[in-house]
Amino acid sequence: MKFALIASMLLCVGPVIAQDEAPKEGFTLKSESALQLNQIALSNWASGGENSLSLNANIFAEADHRRGRRFSQLIANWQIGIFKEEDEPIQKSADHLTLIAVSGYHVSPKLSVGVLADLTTQVAPSYEFDPGFVGLFGGNPTDGIKI
Repeated sequence: MKFALIASMLLCVGPVIAQDEAPKEGFTLKSESALQLNQIALSNWASGGENSLSLNANIFAEADHRRGRRFSQLIANWQIGIFKEEDEPIQKSADHLTLIAVSGYHVSPKLSVGVLADLTTQVAPSYEFDPGFVGLFGGNPTDGIKI
């Protein structure tokens, strides 16, 4: 058991990369995207399961600008997901937008000062409470659940 734990920890460690040369000056742009589709189809199954379909996407973009000792970086990451069960309407499962902006100045090769701005939000509207569900926990549908 101990061997399996140690082996799994060693396999999960990512590569370590040393950066010997200075980053290039100018403007660089990098982007990545991922799309995931899941389907669950239950047949000859005990009661309680439902067929479902889900779609998740992740969009990432990064822009860098370096000139002399000054640098700027802008990062945008949007995760969005929807799912549909048999008799239910389409619902949102993930909605997360992050925007990060950094601007700075290299005082020395190992010391930088700068300003960072971070915005994290949702894009699509959230779900609505079911009044019957809120009432189960002693809440008022107009006020929500109070603890």
